[in-house]
Amino acid sequence: MKHFNKIKNCLLAALAVVGTSMALQSCEDDAPEYPYSSELHSFGPSPASRGETIKFIGEGLGKVNKIIFPVGVEVTDFVSKSDTEIVCPVPQEAVPGKIRLVMGGKEIETRSIITFSEPISIESVTAAKPELTAGDEIVVTGEYLYNVATVTFGNNAEVATEDFTKQERHELRLKVPAAAKTGKITFSDGADWTYTTEEEFTVRTAEVTGISRTDLKEGESVTLTGDNLQLVKAVYFPGDIEAEDYTVALDGKSLTTTVPVGTCSGVITLELHSLDRISSPEFTVPTIEIMSVTPDRDLVAGQQITVKGKLLDLVSAIEFPGCAVAYEGWSVNADGSELTANIPAEMVDGKINFIQNSNITVSSESVTMQKNGSEFWKGNFALGGWEANLEVSADVDADMYAAFTQAITSPGKLIIHFEQDTSQGWWQLQPRYRRDWGITFTGVRDNGNSGIIETEAGQNTITLNISQEDIDELNGAGWAFSGCYMTITAMEYEDPNASKTFFNCNFALGGWEANLEVSPDLDADTYNAFAQAITTPGKLTIHISQDATQGWWQLQPRYRRDWGITFTDVRDNGNSGIIETEAGQSVITLNISQEDIDELNGAGWAFSGCYMTITAMEYE
Repeated sequence: MKHFNKIKNCLLAALAVVGTSMALQSCEDDAPEYPYSSELHSFGPSPASRGETIKFIGEGLGKVNKIIFPVGVEVTDFVSKSDTEIVCPVPQEAVPGKIRLVMGGKEIETRSIITFSEPISIESVTAAKPELTAGDEIVVTGEYLYNVATVTFGNNAEVATEDFTKQERHELRLKVPAAAKTGKITFSDGADWTYTTEEEFTVRTAEVTGISRTDLKEGESVTLTGDNLQLVKAVYFPGDIEAEDYTVALDGKSLTTTVPVGTCSGVITLELHSLDRISSPEFTVPTIEIMSVTPDRDLVAGQQITVKGKLLDLVSAIEFPGCAVAYEGWSVNADGSELTANIPAEMVDGKINFIQNSNITVSSESVTMQKNGSEFWKGNFALGGWEANLEVSADVDADMYAAFTQAITSPGKLIIHFEQDTSQGWWQLQPRYRRDWGITFTGVRDNGNSGIIETEAGQNTITLNISQEDIDELNGAGWAFSGCYMTITAMEYEDPNASKTFFNCNFALGGWEANLEVSPDLDADTYNAFAQAITTPGKLTIHISQDATQGWWQLQPRYRRDWGITFTDVRDNGNSGIIETEAGQSVITLNISQEDIDELNGAGWAFSGCYMTITAMEYE
């Protein structure tokens, strides 16, 4: 319930008014500055008595020619008037509220309200219906009801004197306000008297029962059906987008609005004057779908990728991991099922975000960039001035966490690549455990600087010795890298105990009857294993088992682009690139050149031969 300001700085003065002595309770108004010289300081008494007099004290009051009591009751005959004081009778029709002093076309309004001394009593509070709706009339009977200043419903929904539909001594009528909820009704004279009903009055609220259609597009009209929708104060679409306008039918049974730009699938939320919120049935907005990104591994800057999906013509922007949002630079086919784009130079490992509007973004599965040597993760994480933390944890970034846990399985060396913020003069890194951020990695725990690593100008890598304790923490709550003024760009791991085997199989070559083909169009998983392991020239070790029932065993490694071309290491061996093996031989080692790698990344490789089974591949 809204409470009116209580009378301030009350003064009692013995005044002779019309030959009688009376007490005056003065109400200081603290009136603001007006654009003319008249000011009102106080008035009283209040509570007042109808038919008696009331006094106004101020400056420049001689200009007042009319005093208007609430509600609209005018007095122009004053008992006395001077520049500092006006005395006038209190009209019988006056009710509680603020008084206005009129001088020409200007007014002064009291800040406090006038109240009356007659004791209010309420006999009945009735309504025409057992369940009320905003706008229904309440009828109150009793004594001195013209002294009631406010009526408050459930939810503190208040109706003041000026909004009563009728106010007389024995009867008061008013309408249920839009913000009202079920509850008791409280009456007040604006001062010390209140009365609250014992009975709770049920107030019906709005409800939504239907929607004109459940597939919506931006800019089109949609109609909600229901009951008491005239109680709606605002309409919100998903993304907390407020509808610019809406119309409600006269019977309150339907509401029509326009789908705003930027909305997404969900429900329409209606906020009522009571501040309650109700929702429509669910609807959908046509939304882009991402089915695949090809290729999605070992990507390089400038390489073209093909994205397959639905409604790709609705893509308005693309955010490649580690890059700024791009608003152009891709193409989409006629039916929106295929999008092609080139990999930006700054791209790192992560998911590609396809943005439809401000509230619809669809992400691809994680894609990875081509790695060098023992590199297992590429990123672009700025630490700021100890403001951000690169957290390696399944609950923060599952894909990054998987890259770390797959690469780091036994003690070794972690090489952290970073770029310094050259606008600063100092750069620090602190590797910590997420289980307890006060614990640093074992390799820096006792460095006398709380595990903080200081780096020099121009430095771009940090190497950490990783212990089994560190690995246990990685496999538990995870790791965190804190620091300042550097951006972490990549991670490498050197594990002296790690197996170099990248491919296990059991492929029988027969008598030149079968070929182990390494190609993305035949077996993407096998191809990815080779392409991820073999990125720079090195040694390929092929493990074999011989068919002991035969007396000769051969292998010929070839290019699928032209099966007549063998690997560079055996091309000139005088045997058409065929490798003869001896009885009991279990491995074949090939020197892999950049030309071989280029062919692998093109049409792929093929291994032909006879009477042996290829069981595994290693690369170093």
